[in-house]
Amino acid sequence: MRIAVEGCAHGELDIIYETIQEIEKIDGRKIDLLICCGDFQAARNLNDLKCMAISDKYKDMCTFYKYYSGEKKAPILTIFIGGNHEASNYLQELPYGGWVAPNIYYLGYAGVVQVAGIRIAGLSGIYKSRHWMQGHYEKPPYTDSTIRSVYHIRNIEVFRLKQLSGKIDIFLSHDWPAGVTKYGDEDILLKQKPFFKDDIESNTLGSPPCMELLERLYPSYWFSAHLHCKFAALVPEKGGARVTKFLALDKCLPKRKFLQVLEVRSQEDGPIQLNYDLEWLTILHLTNHLLSIKSSIHYMPGQYGGGRWTYTPTAKEKQIVYEKFGSNLRIPLNFTRTVKPYDPCDINTRIEWPRLLINDQTTRFCKMLGIDDPSALLQIITNITMDNSRSSELSMETSGEYMSESMDISFDEESVFSSTFEENSTHKYFVDNSPTNFSPKSDGDDSDNGDMSKSTLHGTVNSSNTETTTEIADSASMDGSSEQTGCVQTEPNCKKFKRRNYSVYSTVIVSSLLDICVSYAPNNVPTLCHLTRKMDKLTIISVILFFLADISAIISISMPDWIITDVGGDTRLGLMWSCMTLYNRPQVCFKSQLESEWMMALVCIFIGCILITATVILLILSHWDRTVIPFARWVGFSAMILFCNAAVIFPMGFHINEIGGQPYQLPNSHQVGIAYILFVLALWITVISELFAGKVCLPHF
Repeated sequence: MRIAVEGCAHGELDIIYETIQEIEKIDGRKIDLLICCGDFQAARNLNDLKCMAISDKYKDMCTFYKYYSGEKKAPILTIFIGGNHEASNYLQELPYGGWVAPNIYYLGYAGVVQVAGIRIAGLSGIYKSRHWMQGHYEKPPYTDSTIRSVYHIRNIEVFRLKQLSGKIDIFLSHDWPAGVTKYGDEDILLKQKPFFKDDIESNTLGSPPCMELLERLYPSYWFSAHLHCKFAALVPEKGGARVTKFLALDKCLPKRKFLQVLEVRSQEDGPIQLNYDLEWLTILHLTNHLLSIKSSIHYMPGQYGGGRWTYTPTAKEKQIVYEKFGSNLRIPLNFTRTVKPYDPCDINTRIEWPRLLINDQTTRFCKMLGIDDPSALLQIITNITMDNSRSSELSMETSGEYMSESMDISFDEESVFSSTFEENSTHKYFVDNSPTNFSPKSDGDDSDNGDMSKSTLHGTVNSSNTETTTEIADSASMDGSSEQTGCVQTEPNCKKFKRRNYSVYSTVIVSSLLDICVSYAPNNVPTLCHLTRKMDKLTIISVILFFLADISAIISISMPDWIITDVGGDTRLGLMWSCMTLYNRPQVCFKSQLESEWMMALVCIFIGCILITATVILLILSHWDRTVIPFARWVGFSAMILFCNAAVIFPMGFHINEIGGQPYQLPNSHQVGIAYILFVLALWITVISELFAGKVCLPHF
């Protein structure tokens, strides 16, 4: 079975599928399965972009919406996990996995599936210690905090994965396992990413829980992404014979190593189809009582506790779950849309605040397995439960073809938050219209959770109103989104006004600058300020402007902010220095390794700064010798030419590996920074300074 593995997809499905098709054309062999290691960005519409932890300037619909709407269909079966740049509201609808589009399957917070007998496990998200022991309490609309914590892995998912037994063929994680670099060529890695050095030495690069899983499961292959570089390693089992082949891949950009094709021997013949893993289903069933939707700290069972602490299922437990699924573990093709897909031709699209939705796939799965849907529990605790009949109408109006079975929720506290399910129970949800005794006695545990207030719980749950189901109202739309704005272009007013009193204004400005300069200069020191009092005004302006241009250019080349991006961390690329702030760690700066274009630009700017400095000196010397002014003009003109050359040459280097664009064309994930803007400003100031020095733009005073 031929499997293509992709690093960070970043929503570029069209490019990925086209690349796979080109590979198939080259060797004439079909690829059976595509696996993506996170940052999939399954954005269905503009509302989903509001749930992605990405700066607004980098948000892009990309191409997933075409596969969600049915405009296109994935040419091969695709399986993916979540990363740290996701439409989290959509993935939260499928905590146990499900189809996000036809032929595209999400593994959930954690999951295990089988494809033609090949066992594939995965863990979504990245590790952050402060959220590690919390429950899945986040819900849309997200706050500035929860939009990030929602994709942080929790201990319950890792605990469940540790219960697996038997062989795992492929394991997927977005984070690298911590310490995996010591099993590969660290020198080559540090040549690509020198700012990894401190993290590698302190063993803080990567996820400790992922390494715990690797050393417990030792899958045949472990694939990761996240750090945007390719890295391979072999991790042998300590005291055993198993070896895990680790491979991290780059993001989907030109000239990046983002795709790898491998062959894995399948255990079954016949058509490629996706099946549940029986052991994983049983683990989910047995550990349902460990699920939490609160922000308080929750511990997993341990061997010194009072109850069961290992949940690797027995044959009898697996048989019970097998019968629940009617002895058929094939994953049903039951994809349904829950929101209206993006339409680029619809100019009347309204952007609304996202809201918590229940996905019919999750409802069916939880009902069959007898476990809780975290989203349903969140709806209960916030008292926004769906009304069966009216939610169907609302879904049809706002979401197109949303098909959902009726789902009613019990307000009985014991049934909602029960830890275990009896083997012979039916696990059906029901409506309890009698007065409830649901009391938020544990509010103290959730005092830090901004999403659930104590007053709200007391005010809604303990109300005397016996109506237990309410319609979910439409979320408030963004200001002005309902108004239609005309796109009429108007010609600007081209009337040119005479610059009256210009000489007065310029004289006042120059005199004020000189007065300020002299007032702060030490006594009896022949500063530039003192000398300029005896120069003509145009020369003074030229000196000041050339000086400003020189300072701006020097500052620009000393800063690392020529090209910036926040994909995979805050990265700033410069001509002399580059810096990276990696996932809330201290900033690391290192000397830039320049390609020829950027090296030529740096040389031009450096020499230009020297010439501008010489121009300023010559103009100052003109106070005593007026004959040096022509030389100053020519030196300034040379600096201007060099700056212009640098401005033309620098964008030619946008193809470098750190950017991955084309000459004169930056990718959407990158943009110019303040240093580049300062240089362009220095260029224009130099041009204006040269005009003043040549006395061609204004008459003599």
